[in-house]
Amino acid sequence: MGSIATIESNPSITILDVKEQEAAYKDLRDRFSEKYQRLANLSCAIYFDLEVDSKLWRPLADYSLGKRMAQTPQLEHFTNEIVKLETQLNITVYETFGLDDDEITLIEQETKYQYGEW
Repeated sequence: MGSIATIESNPSITILDVKEQEAAYKDLRDRFSEKYQRLANLSCAIYFDLEVDSKLWRPLADYSLGKRMAQTPQLEHFTNEIVKLETQLNITVYETFGLDDDEITLIEQETKYQYGEW
């Protein structure tokens, strides 16, 4: 299902229908929020004093605004840098809050998205 109208046009007669709608809404919400999560992650990285190359902001802002760019070697490098920063940020947050392995696994499963999906 690709849109709210499509989801809402399907009948919600049975519990299974409602559960399928819930899953479709979650998928749609995840797709809409995924790109902004990366922008928030870079903002958090700066807040936690992780070094962020200023060249990372333009490709990310373009992506967040829906201006998809062609995959170039430079953009691939930026994507790899973002992944590295996100990983450092996650580790810093996990250590700051003293999370154990089970809590970290739960968080990573619930917030997982495809790296490099530019």
